[in-house]
Amino acid sequence: MLPLAQNGYSVDQVKAALHAVHGNRRLHFRFAQLTKDDQFIRDITNLVQVGQSSISMNNTADQIKRSAQLNVKDDGGINWPQDRIQVFARLYLPNGYVEWPQGIFLLSSPTTKYQGLNRYRAVQAYDAMQQLTDWGFSARYVVNQGANYVDTVKSILQGAGITKINIDQTGKTLPTWLDWPPDTSRLEVGNTLLKLINYEALHVDENGYFTSHPYQTPQVRAEEYVYATDGQSVIFGGSNGATSTEDYFSVPNTWIGVVSEPNGLYLTYTYTNDNPNSPTSTVSRGRAVTKYISVSATDLDSLQGIVEQQASKDTMVHQVSFSTAVMPIHSYDDVYHFTHNPLYIDGKFEEISWTMPLQAGGMMQHVAQEVIAI
Repeated sequence: MLPLAQNGYSVDQVKAALHAVHGNRRLHFRFAQLTKDDQFIRDITNLVQVGQSSISMNNTADQIKRSAQLNVKDDGGINWPQDRIQVFARLYLPNGYVEWPQGIFLLSSPTTKYQGLNRYRAVQAYDAMQQLTDWGFSARYVVNQGANYVDTVKSILQGAGITKINIDQTGKTLPTWLDWPPDTSRLEVGNTLLKLINYEALHVDENGYFTSHPYQTPQVRAEEYVYATDGQSVIFGGSNGATSTEDYFSVPNTWIGVVSEPNGLYLTYTYTNDNPNSPTSTVSRGRAVTKYISVSATDLDSLQGIVEQQASKDTMVHQVSFSTAVMPIHSYDDVYHFTHNPLYIDGKFEEISWTMPLQAGGMMQHVAQEVIAI
């Protein structure tokens, strides 16, 4: 999640403002028009109809994870195929404010409509990952044996004109050469290489940086926030209340990952959920439910991480959907504590997706899954 403490305000002060502890909160969205190189052109807040605009994040999407629906007054000053729009959320506190970036968006061909004498554009916008899905290779792409994984991914991004890159460095190198046909997207090649060393899939952050870090299961990650149905709750109830679904019946508790490559590399790793506090463990069930996984990995360390990642995903089958006040602090793959007394829920959750209207009085939609101990 995005940091709360900024501009001299503490975490508690900002959280109190978000939860309207001292009265109604003041939240405002502003919009900037940028060049294709993310250079500022002008403020266009007065052109955007916030009541008809929203941002969505889908952490499980294979390609573009962050998108926006924007309704923009067309004053003739926006180059729709080239320019971008950056969104910020500003929360006012006594004697100042804090602000969070919400994304930089490429603009698709907008639909034109008229309201009186004014022309408006209904724009479906996407984060810069669109560049990697659109910009292919001109010939078969080959990565030589000994090439550094992360350096290769950075080179792929730079070949698509991308300079805003935030990928943790690694010392791991390819044990053999790999190649892809020219009709393979740069995104697919980059994500394949990152998965081989157990990194996150590429995603674009709020400031437009292409980002990936070594994958950590949500079980080992710290909770970043708390949502609770208490006296300071921002969770909606009534007809907009939370719903909960779960199905543990076919969840595995033993995972066997195998790497068998043509170059002779053969590795295997078995991970067993024997945690007595887990409802699907071998201890709780009294039996094993085994899942076999054919894995591509560069070494045993990466294989272990990939298998444990799969175990984590397979086990997280308790899902909740709920609505809150607009909370512009969400990012990619957030982990938080969720307490909902009417549903008897109290645990650690990982956000799957969210949709946020760009107006202060709107209702934000969340989908999250419980982090089950394994």
